[in-house]
Amino acid sequence: MTELLYKYLRREHADSFFARGTIRIGTLQEFRRVEEHGNAVGDVDEGQHHTVFSFQGGGNIDLSEDSPAAEYIRKQILGIGDKRANVTMALHQDTRIIHRGQSKNYYIYCLTAHFNEASMREFGYNSAIVVHQPEDFLIAISRRIRHRGTPVYFGPVVYKDKITGWNKPHDVHPALLKSPNYAYQHEWRALWDPIGSNSRPIFVNVPEAIRYCARHVT
Repeated sequence: MTELLYKYLRREHADSFFARGTIRIGTLQEFRRVEEHGNAVGDVDEGQHHTVFSFQGGGNIDLSEDSPAAEYIRKQILGIGDKRANVTMALHQDTRIIHRGQSKNYYIYCLTAHFNEASMREFGYNSAIVVHQPEDFLIAISRRIRHRGTPVYFGPVVYKDKITGWNKPHDVHPALLKSPNYAYQHEWRALWDPIGSNSRPIFVNVPEAIRYCARHVT
């Protein structure tokens, strides 16, 4: 566990946090709205990764066979687990089938492991909080929203290509995967599995979380 994490935000929101413990917890899919959040914060592929299936030279795939290609088509593209006798898929040599892996729309709270003033400004913020005890900070939040969501992850984001071939499957959950273009952000995120609907962010006061934080002075 890292010793320090940082949260970028506007100065008035930092004031609200240190006065009342006010925290905004977003949703994973809201960050796809690049027109609202900008390219630094927004990501049209947030919570998604893609697997490309292609069949070199084209040809027929018999879905009754045990071949890796037939198994992939059955399970990942058609969503069936059993073999299908007398069913063949014909593919042109240039055929590409893209399967989209998509995360549940978790509640999310984002921080960074490295303070960077240029990044903070790029995000549109002018203030930062330093979290001295990240685990205790997140435990306090989780207790406060326990009727809204169950904690499922707290840790760093993995920066890898979001597109892979079908025979080299992704080994990272789509909610934890970001393009290498975002690696400079050194993001950590907390995720909660929603209880009921989570179509909107949560605004909650967690005064007990204040003790684990301080204003970051540049």
